[in-house]
Amino acid sequence: MKYFILILGIFLLSGCSVDYHLNIDENNKISESITVKSENEEESQKIHLDPWPIKTDYNDPDVGENPEKIEGVNYYQEEITLHDNLYHKNISYSYDIDSFKNANSINSCYEHFYIHENKKENTISLSTSAKFLCLENYPNLNQVNVKITVENPVVTNNASNINGNTYEWQITKDNYESSAIILSFKKDKQDKKAFNKNNPKISPTIYIFLGAFLLVLIVLIAYKVKNDK
Repeated sequence: MKYFILILGIFLLSGCSVDYHLNIDENNKISESITVKSENEEESQKIHLDPWPIKTDYNDPDVGENPEKIEGVNYYQEEITLHDNLYHKNISYSYDIDSFKNANSINSCYEHFYIHENKKENTISLSTSAKFLCLENYPNLNQVNVKITVENPVVTNNASNINGNTYEWQITKDNYESSAIILSFKKDKQDKKAFNKNNPKISPTIYIFLGAFLLVLIVLIAYKVKNDK
């Protein structure tokens, strides 16, 4: 079957590595960027000549035998760049937290993908099943580098490396069977109003009262010391 059947999108390409980056802003809007890096001339030409659009929603229908977009289906924005005489392809899309549940990329490569919102704890949790299927199904896909940047405070994670507020996982032939991604973060930054409510400002009147009290206390102590002599 010809490689244009993009059930798993760009991961059908072989002889390549992938950089996968999510940015989750303070309003929990998600920007997804995926860069496929060719590692040889053959795969570089496949990337350069590939005309097939890639859907963003896993549940939407695939394109047919012609590279024509289907009305009503959302597709990734695509950009092809040249690096050291080899072509790289970047695809990107922006989601809200609900639509990201059906993201084609993650749902194609993991059997299960969950997004859980905990209203009591005011958190959002992202988690996957253990096995990264794309490395199993496509043996010439060599490595996937995952980076998730979160602007709100992170509560729990299982990242292999943390760089500031960016959490990183490296999925390879050696660890793809146990490459679950777990990340939980606050839905918003610390509420200044709530902070002020829990930490109210002290009234200037209280400062004046405390100052007067200390002054009287010092005078009384000095008077008592003088009389004791």
